Amino acid sequence: MTYSKGNATFARLNEVQSQNTALSSQIGQLQTELDNKPDAIPYFYTTPTELPRELEQGALHAVDPFTGEDTVIINFPDGQYYEVLAQPRRDWDGRVFLKLIQQAPNLSVYSFDIDTGTELIALDMNANLPASSAAVALSPDETTLAAIYDNPQDPESIELGQVVRNVVFWNLLTGERYAPEIGDDFFFAEAYDGPSGATGFDIRWTSDACIQTAIFTQNLTEAGDPIYPRSQFGYGDYCNSSPTEEPSL
Repeated sequence: MTYSKGNATFARLNEVQSQNTALSSQIGQLQTELDNKPDAIPYFYTTPTELPRELEQGALHAVDPFTGEDTVIINFPDGQYYEVLAQPRRDWDGRVFLKLIQQAPNLSVYSFDIDTGTELIALDMNANLPASSAAVALSPDETTLAAIYDNPQDPESIELGQVVRNVVFWNLLTGERYAPEIGDDFFFAEAYDGPSGATGFDIRWTSDACIQTAIFTQNLTEAGDPIYPRSQFGYGDYCNSSPTEEPSL
């Protein structure tokens, strides 16, 4: 082997060793990222899924999105049944939110921590949610409940802590509430009827932050008594951060 060929071979060897060192470093970085990658978020559902529910004990299940493994997370107390209401799509802290299946028209929300929880926890906001579950809508990212309040102005409604007429955004993760300003000359319910008190709500989310809801004007008799159903006036747009003050027509 000549001197020049020896130098070339030595240079090539150094080059290969440098490449190996770089590859080893990259592999180490990838392994670190893989080790620190959060676990896949399971899919949650409840059983039983068919009626009559009384034939089976209720439970919350978690399904691994990769393996399909189905695990019972918690068995519900006898005679109590729930459905998954929300699994927040952002800022998730490990809690799943369930709604109690009941004959009453109102919405009762419970949380369960899949990492540390041992029982279902009723949310404080339950006492202040509208009497009708039809007046509540879940945001697309499943972090917030928009609630429409339109209750008769009677002492019972006020004593229950329910706002007489308002829009309130309830954050499931923090429990915080935000109430944008609304007008004084229109209503959110088409009529008052039955145990829920108000009916005819039409509420939908238009983004993760904003809702649109039907608004109505009140018709009166010559004596000044209200006539139901009310006449629809248009739609109001309300946002969790920058409310629209005037309804859209």
